[in-house]
Amino acid sequence: YPLTPMQQSILLAYISNPDTEAYRIQEAVRLNVAPDEAQMKEVLSKVAARYEVLRTSVIIHDVEIYRQAIVDRPVGLKYLDYSSMAPEEQESAFAAEMENDRRCRFDIQHDPLFHVIVAGTGDGNCLLCLSFHHIIVDGWCMGLITDSLTKALEEVIGMAPEVVYEPVRGKYEQYVRSLGLRNHARSLQYWHDLLAGYNTKAIIPFDADMTPEESGGSYEEYLDVDSSVM
Repeated sequence: YPLTPMQQSILLAYISNPDTEAYRIQEAVRLNVAPDEAQMKEVLSKVAARYEVLRTSVIIHDVEIYRQAIVDRPVGLKYLDYSSMAPEEQESAFAAEMENDRRCRFDIQHDPLFHVIVAGTGDGNCLLCLSFHHIIVDGWCMGLITDSLTKALEEVIGMAPEVVYEPVRGKYEQYVRSLGLRNHARSLQYWHDLLAGYNTKAIIPFDADMTPEESGGSYEEYLDVDSSVM
């Protein structure tokens, strides 16, 4: 099914610069449990079954119009063993692993748009990094997905009874298809009329701790976009 307008803009940024770290979302936590690799695969399978968006693939090759589809593939998992390291070495090694993950060239069609890095620390705990591409989720989703993953982990290792969730299928697809039924000309005219006469440059502070004077600078970026991707 089609991409939303927001997804199209994110995809345009990716196509313009496939090496960019922009739109790569990471969240790292320390868990007071230490699942093995097989258990972690089971956890991720449960979460991906519940949220089909985590199995999304964006199709950009050999198509006239870019599409997205739900594909049957496992969530990406990298499992590391840090048990021989001192605690401070574990933290720095995991930070370096996360940075490498962000900088690694990303194939938006063939690579999982959601993957996980787990490092066992040898003390009954583990370090966990959830890594997403913003084209499928935003920051509002992180807490929801982290909570679901934690509950699935408790079920798999026997800390909580198993709960069977009925997967919600096709809900997002219905929303996307409903966008295609809108009167785009009328929507465009609405914004044209609303913004008529507005010529003030909007400044968005990028650091909440800065004073208004410090955050008052502006930043402009111009993209040279190949017309073939439009």
